[in-house]
Amino acid sequence: IIQRDASGRRQINIAREAIDSIQHGKNPYDVADNVVTQIQSLGRGNALPKGFTTFGAILDDEDADAPVIIPGVCYADSRVIVVATEKSGKSVFLRMIAFCASQGVHPFTYEPIDPVRVMVWDLENPMRELRKTGHLLRHRLRNLVDDYDETRLMIMRRPAGVDLDSRHDRDEFESAIESFKPQLIIGGPVYKMLPEGKIHDDRHAAAVVQNALDQIRIRHQCALILEHHAPIGQRDDRELRAIGGMMWQAWPDVSISLKAENDFQRYVVTRPHPERGEFNWPESFNRGTRWPWEAVWPHVTPQRTPPPEDYAAPYLLGGRDDQGF
Repeated sequence: IIQRDASGRRQINIAREAIDSIQHGKNPYDVADNVVTQIQSLGRGNALPKGFTTFGAILDDEDADAPVIIPGVCYADSRVIVVATEKSGKSVFLRMIAFCASQGVHPFTYEPIDPVRVMVWDLENPMRELRKTGHLLRHRLRNLVDDYDETRLMIMRRPAGVDLDSRHDRDEFESAIESFKPQLIIGGPVYKMLPEGKIHDDRHAAAVVQNALDQIRIRHQCALILEHHAPIGQRDDRELRAIGGMMWQAWPDVSISLKAENDFQRYVVTRPHPERGEFNWPESFNRGTRWPWEAVWPHVTPQRTPPPEDYAAPYLLGGRDDQGF
């Protein structure tokens, strides 16, 4: 902002000097050449830009790699997109990741990890849904960890969606980020990050949202795990790719597609696009009796911390709606 305002003042001075020179009889073509030279130099300083260094400096810096946030799931600079059909349980799946990571529990193995400051950016779900599954997850974790800390998990609700092309909405979001300093933001769905009236085409919408998210991710040094929907189609042959065109295939560091099977009681995990980084996701998830979703690994299931046995039944009675996930 300081640089932009200083540049604006300098442009005003250049324009005034040009007008004054022409009024005093100087050659307008010479004045024009001088203006172009001065305008082109605006914003250049004596300091080299950030990120400009020798390759050797990067190779010799043992701390250059982004730290792991959740082992096998994301790094500090990761962009993860999770794609599934609507109303299949993916919001609860992401909420489970948020609750577990915030309390130092790996969401797929239940092994101890370093606790993570997690911010949930919910753009869709009603309060009743958040409370129902939140009670289950909090109860589970309070019986699993000795130091359950509410302050490591924050939520920002905007059920009507946001406009990432609006300075007001971005400033509001970033104010919360600056206050909390999350290491991981779990949010979505992506299609509610830009109003329909501003979507001229899929490529434009993706560019606006991705640019805003990248600026936020880089400026605040946090990982993103975002919920996205699959295109409209028949239930049995739904193509599980991110709605919105090819740009959503290239942008994330890893794309996770969750295909619901067995009347939404099972997710089959696929990773349809090339990845940047080393990720280790299970081959599938089953709807659980103790956790909303429980990982199934391809070969040997990693050693897990046994879940507590004192969980009361009310959340687990009845069908999918009664469970709240």
